[in-house]
Amino acid sequence: MKSDIVHQSVYELVHSEDREELQRQLMWNSHLTPDQSQLTLQEALHGDQTPLERNFTVRFRCLLDNTSGFLRLDVRGKIKILHGQNRKTEEAPLALFAVCTPFGPPSLLELPQKEVMYKSKHKLDLSLVSMDQK
Repeated sequence: MKSDIVHQSVYELVHSEDREELQRQLMWNSHLTPDQSQLTLQEALHGDQTPLERNFTVRFRCLLDNTSGFLRLDVRGKIKILHGQNRKTEEAPLALFAVCTPFGPPSLLELPQKEVMYKSKHKLDLSLVSMDQK
């Protein structure tokens, strides 16, 4: 983990235009349908329905260089109870457990040095004209 993101709010790392949507995604009841509106948190956590699953994109500050650019990430996960917290409250805190992947194809500069692609040429009817030796 990079030391420049420790103890920072996730809202400081997210693009200012995406903060409201991120906050909505973190609310456990934001995806309830009208027929699920009466569900309690406990019912949502233990039920077969999936109102706690999340799938959205967000622009995160790119910390790999000094360009202060943003990288769009695809976030897929689920709201769950965060166990192991020494809290005095009766209700356990919730957290988003997710996998974040860059959105879109990687640039050619990010491909590994070992070439895993081959080149081919085709006619307009997609018949093969030529192909690399690979």
